[in-house]
This record gives sequence, C-alpha cells and structure tokens, in this order.
Amino acid sequence: MDRLLNQDAIQKLKGQHPLCEGKNRDRILFRKSELAGEANSFTMRCDAQPSGPRSIYVDAGRILGITEGTEFTMQTPGSDDSASVTVLTVLAVEDLWCTVQPTPPLEEVPCLDDARAVFYTWRREPMKVVTSLPKLEHLAGERRQIDYAVTTSTEECDVSLERGTEGWVLERFDPLTSRYRRRQIFDFSFLSGEVLAAAARWNFHLYRFSGPESQSRVLRPITQLHRLKDTHTPNSLRPILLPEGDNLFKSSNKFEAAVSSYEIHDAVEEATLHDLAPYYGLTLYNHHIQDLYAYVFYFNPSNYSIQLWYAPEGNNVGPSLPKRRTDDTPGELTIGYGDGSNSAIKFTIPDGVETDTGFLKIFVSPLYVNMRSIVQNGIEALRDGGPSPLPIKSSWDSSVYVLTCKSPDTASQ
Repeated sequence: MDRLLNQDAIQKLKGQHPLCEGKNRDRILFRKSELAGEANSFTMRCDAQPSGPRSIYVDAGRILGITEGTEFTMQTPGSDDSASVTVLTVLAVEDLWCTVQPTPPLEEVPCLDDARAVFYTWRREPMKVVTSLPKLEHLAGERRQIDYAVTTSTEECDVSLERGTEGWVLERFDPLTSRYRRRQIFDFSFLSGEVLAAAARWNFHLYRFSGPESQSRVLRPITQLHRLKDTHTPNSLRPILLPEGDNLFKSSNKFEAAVSSYEIHDAVEEATLHDLAPYYGLTLYNHHIQDLYAYVFYFNPSNYSIQLWYAPEGNNVGPSLPKRRTDDTPGELTIGYGDGSNSAIKFTIPDGVETDTGFLKIFVSPLYVNMRSIVQNGIEALRDGGPSPLPIKSSWDSSVYVLTCKSPDTASQ
C-alpha cells in the first residue's frame, strides 16, 4: 500500500472505466505526498506476442529530448533497493516513445503494468564552457543528466564562468539569453558545478525543436497573448476575465549566435509589457485536422527555473486543444481565462529592475505525454475484437516566444 498511487488504484478496477486525473493523481493513496520521482518517470510496455523475443518500450521520445543511447533505470513495485539496478538503454527513438534494451538482460520480460522507467542519463552534446577556474566543484554523488565540458576556444562556446567579487559571473552566448540577459551573477553559496548543471539542462530543453525538415510543423498552433479585463458582476464569486485589445505578440525576430552551438531556425515572436497591473491570458488556435494536447512552460534566465504554466489534466480527459471545426474556424484553448480556468497570468519584475525577460515555450502532440519531467526549480532551490480506431501518427512540435516586462517609467523608451 505504501507505493499505491491514486491512479494505480483506479487502474486496477478491471472491467470498469473510472477516471483519476488532476494534479494530485500521482500522490500516494491516503497520503498527501507524491511518490519520489513519479513526475520524472514513464510508463513501460512490451509486445503482446506470447512467444519469442519481446521488445520493450518506454513512453518517452523525441518530444522529451530522448536520443539513441539515453539511459533509464527500471523501477518495479516492491523492488529491493539493494538489488542490482536494471539499466534501460535506448535503441531506437520515435516522436513519443522509444525502444529500450535492458542491462543485465532479462531472462523473462515481467508484467510492466506497474513498472516505471526513470531518467538516468541523456546522450547529448555537452554544453561548452570557457573558464579559467582550475576546478569545477560539484555536489557529492551528483550525476548530471545533461553534461557540460570545458573548452579553451572562445569561438565555440555556450557560456563562460568566472569568479567575481560578489559571486559566480556567468556569461551566456546562446541566441536568446545573450540578447536579453547576457550576464548573470550567482551567489557563492552555490557550487560552480551546480550553476553549470542548471544552465546545461535549461538550455537543452529551451533549444529543442522538431527541426525545419519535420512535417510536424503543421501542428504548431497560433499563439496570442492578451490583456484581460474583469467583467464580473456584484454577485460573482471571483473575477470573470475576458481578453481585450490586440494580440500583444507584435514583433517577430530572427535570433542567431556567433559562437554558441544552440540554434533557433524560425523567427520568434515577442511581446513587451509595460502595464503589470492587469492579468494576462493566452489563447492557442489549432488550424490542424487533429486534436492536440498542449503544454506551456516558462523559462526564467535569471535563476534557470523552468515552470509548468499549463498541462492537460491527463490522458483520459482527452486533448486540450480541439481540431479545426467543419466551418474551418480553428479550435482554441484558453489559458488564464475562460471555461474551467482557476488562475490567470500575472507578471512581476524584481525591485530595482527596469526590464526582465523570460521565454515561453509551447509543446503540442496528438497523444498525451508526461511532460512534467521538464520542470526545473530555480537554482536557489536545486538542493532540495470489433472496429478499431485509425492509428494516429506520432509527432510533436514546439515553439518559443519572448516576454519582456518593463517598469511603467520606461514606457517611452
């Protein structure tokens, strides 16, 4: 019972079709806590053939940055922590899942209904770091999911790190951050390796795209940002917010970096906000003939946090972004206002700061994916028989947007 989750209990009701969704579906039954690592682990399955070699699959693919050689560890209920660890190495990758090979080999493929695959190591090009520091310090026992490597070439680097008088001075050369927040100082209470590990993981997820040659671009929704006005009546229990004014994503720019290996192939839309008093809301418009699941993340370059702003409640609820209608009007998803919204978007900037920029990244896919593994705390908190439906082609897409907030005093600048 210690490991039984809310959704696990529901799924064991054979012949019934109850739902267990929502943000607490991964909490342990009769407890308020979430199973450690559950948000960062993935369901597993195998071929249904009764005999012969059976392939094992993990429900994580390119949309999460999985490549050949990526490693997971396998967790099963009641497994002994002292037992040998089964490592799952990715042999082939699809957009939303991958095929894995267990090491040591399994004599017999067990029932995978309750098994989970947990991220161990990504196989990606490391982030290139220029530094004069003789040694980079790390937390004891730390294993970095996304690695970095020291280089001496200032013509091929992604960041530089040096010791300053007030803290670690980090210079960023990637296309987006170098334009808006090139230099950042981090307190000496953090190890140099902690700062770089956070930067490497943050950059990895920010600069992952389906590629210009991918046919998945047709999935990309049109995204608009609007100021919201309160239309509630005296009898309303909470504000009733509706969009007003024009779409705030007005300008579109190309971003390139002279020395960094990170790339953005498409122009990026930007919104600059001078009025921080009102609430804001996002609207996603789907012109495709396929229903989609949408996921919205906010990347903060000041502390390397990755926040999940929106995600579907779960697989059984259905896609959150409807397909194009029969009259050719797009399906839409409202975030921060509209049906079922309990929270709106509110922007702030730190005291004494005139301009603060972050990056909005939106993923979409025709099938549900557990995307919560992308989330990263800010660096200050890193320690802690019948007819069958037609198959849906696996694919995914993502896009990025710039959000800049300025104090009212800079409205004329």
